[in-house]
Formats: sequence, C-alpha cells, structure tokens
Amino acid sequence: TGARRRRTGFAGRQEAYDNYSSKPPMEHFDPESLRAYLSEGLVDTSDGVVLACAPADEAANNEQGGRHGALAALPHIGCDVTVVAGDPDDPGPASFAPIVADRLPSATIDARKAWGHFAPMEHPAEVAAHIAASFGLTEPGSPSGSDTGVADAP
Repeated sequence: TGARRRRTGFAGRQEAYDNYSSKPPMEHFDPESLRAYLSEGLVDTSDGVVLACAPADEAANNEQGGRHGALAALPHIGCDVTVVAGDPDDPGPASFAPIVADRLPSATIDARKAWGHFAPMEHPAEVAAHIAASFGLTEPGSPSGSDTGVADAP
C-alpha cells in the first residue's frame, strides 16, 4: 500500500502538519483534527519527530483488510444499529456498509454523500451532532431531557 512509502521523519511538528495538510487524504481533515491526530501519531526524537507507527506496520494492518472475525460476530449484536457510511458511489469502506447491515439483526444504513472515509476527522462537528442526535441528545455532551442512559463526556 501507499503507507509503505510514507515519510517517517520531520524536523518538527509544524513541518509534519504542513506536509500532511497539503496532500490527500489529510488535506481534507479539519485543522484541529489533524493536529490531534499528529499529537498522538508523532514521537519526539533528538532530530525532530517520527511517526509512532512504522509505515511497514501500517501497511501490514491495511493489507489484512477483512481477514478478521468481526463479520461473523455481527449476527450476535442484540441492539438496533445504524451503519453510517460515506458516499456509497465512492470505492472504499462505504461499499461494505450493505454487507455489514445485512449481517446485523436490526440495522439501517445512513449514507452521507458529503462524508468520506475519514468523516470524523473531516467533519467532526457534524459527526458529533449526528451521534448525539442518535442518542436523543440535543448536542454533543448535553442531555435532552430524556433518560438515554448515556453519560455526559468529560
């Protein structure tokens, strides 16, 4: 995968930010989301910063794809599930949403054409509001007056 070719080191965090914010897919990230991603994804060294996850490890993870048992476990989920996906016409993870929903006992698909694979990092406020609304909250972290059983986030 392209991860194997990823640059591993930078003179500093700002250089890393400038690098990732100038090319896909991270050029579409919300600036605060990209900074948060890099705050945990970079390790300080005497020469600057390096990626916390080696490109070869990231590539190996990506190459595993569907080689796990998660799909087999889906029929055992006992609650209603909304499978939120990005644009179903784009190749990538959104194309698996129907497969996931079909294996769940009680699922609906909510396809968002404006959202891509990295929607939480590209549209964090919209995604947070969508999740909050699905739990009956009027906005992220605030109760709506109904007893949802969901505690406020710290």
